[in-house]
Amino acid sequence: MADNVRGITLKHGASEGGNDHTAYLYNSYVNAISRPTCDYCYGSGAIQCSGTHGMRLFTASANGEVMPAKFGHGFDVICKQPVYDSKAFLYDCTFENFRQTYTESTIAQCSGNFAFKPHSGAFDMVGGTNLFNSKCTNCDTNSYLKAQAPSSSQLGWFGGCGDILCTGFNNYLIQDHTGDFLGYQGSIIGNNSVFSEGEGCTYSSAMNSHTCQRSDFAALEYQNVAADFQTRIMWPVYLKYDGASYTTETNGWREWEWLGNEPLNKRFGRFVSLVKLN
Repeated sequence: MADNVRGITLKHGASEGGNDHTAYLYNSYVNAISRPTCDYCYGSGAIQCSGTHGMRLFTASANGEVMPAKFGHGFDVICKQPVYDSKAFLYDCTFENFRQTYTESTIAQCSGNFAFKPHSGAFDMVGGTNLFNSKCTNCDTNSYLKAQAPSSSQLGWFGGCGDILCTGFNNYLIQDHTGDFLGYQGSIIGNNSVFSEGEGCTYSSAMNSHTCQRSDFAALEYQNVAADFQTRIMWPVYLKYDGASYTTETNGWREWEWLGNEPLNKRFGRFVSLVKLN
């Protein structure tokens, strides 16, 4: 994939009770700018080379959507709640030329390109991304992940998340298990300064993310298993860590059942929180 604004989208529908919540990507190549010496390839009226991202992070939703006959930017829309326990594995993949600025005169007008970005509709859960023997060549360290923050439009009864924002964009991990992508075995944590501060992580304002030279983090998934799990929800959940001075806040799933614009108050009592292992 090269020069196409949004290189790869990892998205599929899965039945709520099924177990097909995993995506695999093998031997793939994604390039933000494939012809850096071409003086007429990029810029106004040519190929977009700013604000692009190589891969939209994985999400699986609770329906088997049929792919449309014609594809546009909205073909991978999320119209049902994300399913539990979604995760992606990337093996032997290469991302290239994802940078914030470019010094070459032919592409000096290009900027703000990121290897990864979450799906804008994944309010409840962004699938964890696991990297093996995958690398980012000719990239800078501020261009790995463009982490979105939850939108204030989700607040309130008609926003679907209640009195606090939904926390799907706060609780996901990108983990480099072999050290080829980050240069060390470590983690990227998006839009979660509360969890990342004090853990040996470095913040990037361009990415709204922390990169961490450690991999002893995990996403803890838990839910209400009572019969009325969808109509009796208590939120948020707070997790306090022994020996630490901070507490994480996790909201339940967003409202996904509507009658027109009216929510039916059937939010899932389902949560995903970041935790430290050991």
